[in-house]
Amino acid sequence: MPTPDDWSAAVAAGLVDRAGAERLAAFFAARERAEFAGDAEAVRFVRGFHDIFLAIGVAILVFGVGFAAMLVAGIPVGTIVPAVAAWGLAEVFTRRRRLVLPSIVLAAAFTAAVGLTVATLYALGAELATAGSSDLPADWSEGGIGIAGAAGGIVGALAFFARFRLPFALGAAALSAVVLVLVALMWWGAGDDVFSLATLATGLAVFAAAMAFDLQDPGRSGLGSDNAFWLHLVAAPVIVYAAIGLFGVESRFDLGLQDALVVVGIVVALGLVALAVDRRALLVAGLGYLGFAIGRLIAATELTSETIVAATLVVLGILMVALGSGWQPARRGVLRLLPAGLRARLPPVHPA
Repeated sequence: MPTPDDWSAAVAAGLVDRAGAERLAAFFAARERAEFAGDAEAVRFVRGFHDIFLAIGVAILVFGVGFAAMLVAGIPVGTIVPAVAAWGLAEVFTRRRRLVLPSIVLAAAFTAAVGLTVATLYALGAELATAGSSDLPADWSEGGIGIAGAAGGIVGALAFFARFRLPFALGAAALSAVVLVLVALMWWGAGDDVFSLATLATGLAVFAAAMAFDLQDPGRSGLGSDNAFWLHLVAAPVIVYAAIGLFGVESRFDLGLQDALVVVGIVVALGLVALAVDRRALLVAGLGYLGFAIGRLIAATELTSETIVAATLVVLGILMVALGSGWQPARRGVLRLLPAGLRARLPPVHPA
């Protein structure tokens, strides 16, 4: 779809008047919404291979200038330069041309570069602070470097979002916040229960932020819906991982029979939530665990290992295809169980 700059250029060239440009823009926007009607999670990343080609070029350029700067001036200049380059390119490709895929690459590069810069500066400061000191533990700065890097990532992603309003940047900020919490918990040596509870609380906080955007836009027609999409994408695996950990499931690769039943129950519960809010991310995040759980349950029948793998893939595939094709009817059944006031704030059920 043409960008606002395209319409302005057309008006300036005398090809169409301002009123006609506004009517055409509204027409194309309505046609695009109709194209994705019924899919509340429709996200368009590319408009053609041009965007993919450009995104690859942008990634190579940002990495190249960073590597060259590091060779010439060392660290932290080698982390600052790619951040500056990514921001400058974003002024063109994100703010002016609104190219989604290149913008995602630039947001990720800027977030990572800012995080690395802050972590590097912290490490240099820690090295100076500990020089000749016997009062500080030798490893006191290790966790601090990770925390500083994650905090820098949050600041970088939020700055990118504030300037360019790119929904992906909000997801990058949420991911950096999750990393910060996880690094802090590991550094402080939190016990398993505390670790799982804190991780679950973090995932639920990101989920709540996503739902705040979703509840403001039940029709999923505005920018808030895209913001929510990326937040859900971050929150879902964190919630699944933490919830399963709270029930004492230590490894999905070595599930006991009782663990497998627990995993199935958790994934089913999350699936009901996913249906209610019309976000598949929660369900997708649990598919890995569900696959191992189904395999463990089938293994109880004492079939051969090859048969177990085949049966697991078939069962998991059937479940995904059935739910994917019957998503809207399944949503209709779940929504009937909810209070009318809450139903009114959630996305409507579209015809199957």
